[in-house]
This record gives sequence, structure tokens and C-alpha cells, in this order.
Amino acid sequence: MTPPARAQTKPAAPSTESAIARGHAALKRRMDIDWAARRDPRAVWTLAVLMVIVGVALMYTARGTTFFFDEWDYVMNRFGGGIQSFLEPHNEHFSLVPLVIYKTLFHLVGMRGYPLYRLVVVLMHLVCVGLVFDVARRRIGDWPALVAATSILCLFTAWQDLLWAFQMGFVGSAMGGLAAWALIDRDTRACDIAAGVALGVALSCSGLGIPFVPGIALELAWQRRPRRLWLVAVPFALYLLWYSHYGVSMVTSNSVIQSPQWIAGMAAAAVGALAGRDLDWGVPLTVVLIVLAVRRLLSDIRVSPRFVGALTTAAAFWVLTGVSRSTIQAPDESRYVYLGAACIVVAAVELLPNVRATARSMAIAALALLATTAMGWETMHNNALTLRQTSATVAAQLGALQLEAARAPAGFSPSPTAAPNITAGLYAQAVASMGSSAADSPATILTAPPTAQAAADAVLLALVAPALDPRSRPVRSAPAPVFDSGAGAVVAHRTPLCLTLRPTAPGSSAALTLPSGGAYIHNDSDGAVPLAMRRFSTAFTPINASIPVHTAEALVVPTDSSSLPWYLELSVPGPVLVCGLAR
Repeated sequence: MTPPARAQTKPAAPSTESAIARGHAALKRRMDIDWAARRDPRAVWTLAVLMVIVGVALMYTARGTTFFFDEWDYVMNRFGGGIQSFLEPHNEHFSLVPLVIYKTLFHLVGMRGYPLYRLVVVLMHLVCVGLVFDVARRRIGDWPALVAATSILCLFTAWQDLLWAFQMGFVGSAMGGLAAWALIDRDTRACDIAAGVALGVALSCSGLGIPFVPGIALELAWQRRPRRLWLVAVPFALYLLWYSHYGVSMVTSNSVIQSPQWIAGMAAAAVGALAGRDLDWGVPLTVVLIVLAVRRLLSDIRVSPRFVGALTTAAAFWVLTGVSRSTIQAPDESRYVYLGAACIVVAAVELLPNVRATARSMAIAALALLATTAMGWETMHNNALTLRQTSATVAAQLGALQLEAARAPAGFSPSPTAAPNITAGLYAQAVASMGSSAADSPATILTAPPTAQAAADAVLLALVAPALDPRSRPVRSAPAPVFDSGAGAVVAHRTPLCLTLRPTAPGSSAALTLPSGGAYIHNDSDGAVPLAMRRFSTAFTPINASIPVHTAEALVVPTDSSSLPWYLELSVPGPVLVCGLAR
């Protein structure tokens, strides 16, 4: 008798929920494998080396510079003061973080340590580059992210933001906004708190932090995560509290009317900057970029929240800047391209998910970056040269001011073009408070560029104003002036105290080194003797004085703390007697 067959038991069909769970787990394993494949320490080390090289290059390129334009307002007016000095806006910007940094460095290194001020903005730029890399690598892997980060690292067309310490306000806002994006990606409570702090830093550096508010808010709304909006609301509420007491608006009806074309120019300038070129190149490149972006969006790619947030931030930046600055400055100002370029790169990354970094694609990207870097470097190099020349001129003018500080009226401006915020009275207070000066010494001025030397002489002549004193004979005689050169004039007679000059041709002139007190000049010719002087420069500056026909006058040179002599150039239409005067 055969045993009965065992009943066959079929396994229970898996539930829909467990199948979905296993599918998600499998997808996550595949994504983890792909994620790991995208990690490459060589890309990180390559970026680190490039950052060091560029950082050193930026510090070297801006060597020899000192405070420039707006910075002098900080030096003149923001050294002391209480909490009010931190909260007062600068050019309508809330500049709390830059002021904290400047005031700290004022006390630590004074005016002589300007390289440390520049180091701050360079380090902020490098942090921005690292944040772009961090944001991009989560989407496209390390090597493509290296390309994205390097495009910002070598954004040399934004030379003002990279070389001018004052731009730590704009770069600091970009740094805070990028840090908020990087922290939001980590999606933890602690990182959300840190993101709110980073956004607060962005808002406290300059007005460029404001565009991140709608950008990040819309990104979180796109994610359907309204509970995270507090990280935007809290810092923005604090900013609005500040604005209600100190805010200043630059928006006018004219600026609004002119803003549309200005906004378009700003966007095109940012695209052109990424290519190492200017606005003229930026216009066609922007059209190409828009066509490529639309084509990509019409494919099967999903519009990501970050793409929406980055574009919103860029658009808000361009619009807000346009409606307030369109009547004041050009849309392609160097300092305006940095944030827009960073937002464009972050948005472009969102259009390239699942990109595969092949050797060929990376080689093409490297060549493109090399070309754009070379073109951008030329722009930065030329402007850095101008910045160094301006700094040399201002330092020489301040050196001349300090020589004649006792004669300078409080409201005297030694550099009305390059540093209009400087006045003699406020500068003297700043020097006394900080215990240091940005002025060149007389010995340094002698080695400065000719334009800086001429500017120093102009300040001296404006303050000293050598005067003519009618005299029949010299008083307090000194050894005779030294005859340096003559253009058709010769020394006809010489004594220990005097020289007699005579012309050998029409239009003759002579150059003399004056003794400490000046010179007694007796014009025995039939023509007036105009005078010109110099001290540091190799070129003489005419003074508003001349010796009339058959007249004797003393050219009195006031004394100061320098032993450097004055030099006199005078025409010699006929016999002219020149004797030395003592102090």
C-alpha cells in the first residue's frame, strides 16, 4: 500500500509592500555602487593643489596694494564706535561680518598689514570653490565636479572680488549661500540649523545674501518640505528687523525703467565671465546656453529643486541689483559677475545627472578651462597692474601728507580721485588710533613709479605753497644752490653763496638743487623768470610764481621732517643771480 502523497504547499505570494521595499533596497544598492564608483580621491587632491596654486597667485598678483576707495571709509569712520558702528549700512548694504573682520584686523595689524585683509577674501573665494565642488559631486561625481569647481576657482574676470579685500562682503555672501545649499543636502536637523546660520552670514555680509532667501525658500517648497522653511524665515526675519531701523533703498523710478536691459546685460556678463570673456562674448554664449538648457529640460530629465533654487537666486540677484544700480554703474562690473556665475554653474550641474566622466570628455573640459583661464588671467593681470599703480599713488600722496601734516587743513583731501574718503583730519585720527600708517616713507616714494612721485609732489606743493618774499638782499645766507643741469643756460660766475646764470640761446633754463631754506633770486634780465619745483618726481611742476623784470625776491621753502632737498627749475632770459637761503 503506497503512502499518500504529501500535499504540495505553494509559497505565499509576496505582498505589494514587501516587493516595493525590496525594489527600493535593490535600487539603493545600485545607487550606492554607482555613488562609490564616482568617488575618486585623486579629483579631491587635484582640486586642493589647484586651490593652493591659485591662492598663492592671487596673493602675489595683488602685491603692493593698499586700501582702495570704499575701504577708506572703514579706515576713516569705522575704527572706533560702539554697536552703532557695526549696524550702520555701507552703500545700503548690511556689512556686519566685514566690519567685524576689518575692526579686528585694525587692532591686530593696523594699516600696515593689508596683505592679511586680502588673505581673508582669497580664503573666502577658496571656500566657495570647495562648496561648489561639494554640491556638484553629490550630483555628478568627483571629476565632473572638479570641472565645475575649477570654473569658479579660475573666474579671473571677477578680479575685483578676488584681489580687493573690500569685496569680502560680496564673496562672503556667496560663501554663506553656497554653504547653506551644501548643508541642506545633508538633510539633518543639525545641518538645517547650520544652514540657517550660513544664510544669516550671507545676509550679514552684504545685500547679495538676499537673493538666496527666495532661492532656498522655493527649493524647499519644490521639495514639499514646508517644515524646513524656518531655516530661511528666521535669518530673514532678523535681517528685516535690521532693515526696519537702518535700511536704505537705492531704487528710483529711473533705475526701474532702465533695469530690464541692465538685468539682461548682467546675466550675459556672468556667462561671458565663465568663458573668460566680457559682455560682448556673453550675449551669444547666453543664447547658446539657454538653447542647450531648454533642449535638456525637454528630454526625460526631471527638473530638480536645486535647479529651480539656483536659477531663482540668480534671477533675484540680477533683478534686485538692476532696479537699484542700473543708473549708477555698468552691468558688467567685475564685482557683479561672481555670484551670477556661481549660480549658473550650480544650475548647470543639475542638468547633468548620470553624466559619465570619460577620459576624452575630461580632456576636452581641461582644454576649455585652460583657454578660459588664460583669457581671464590676462584681464585680471591688467587690472591688477592698475590697482597696484593706484595703491602706489595713494601711498605716496599719504606720505607727502604726513610730511606736511602740521600745515594740512582738516578737510584737505590728498587723493580726491583715487581715495575721496580720505581727509587730513580723519586720517590723522586713524593713524593715532591704530598706531600705524599706510603712507610711504620719503625713501620709498623715491623708488615709487613716476606717476606716484608726481602725485606726492602735487600734495606737497598744495600744502607748502612756496612763497615769494620781496627782498633787496638775502637774509640768513646759505651755500649757493647746486647747478644740476642747464638747457641753454650756464654758470657765468660762482661764489660760495651765489651763482650767476646766463643764457646761451633763447628759451634757456636751469635746474638747481636748493639749500634748506630756499633761494634768493635777482632777475637782472629784460624778461620775467617763471619757476617750477619738484621734490620726489623727476618732472618739475610749475608754481604760481615768477620773478618780474629787474626784481629781487626770496623763494622761501617751509621746513618739514624730511631732509630731502627741493629742486628748482627757472627760465634764464638774461643774467639771473641765485643765492642760497638758510632755514
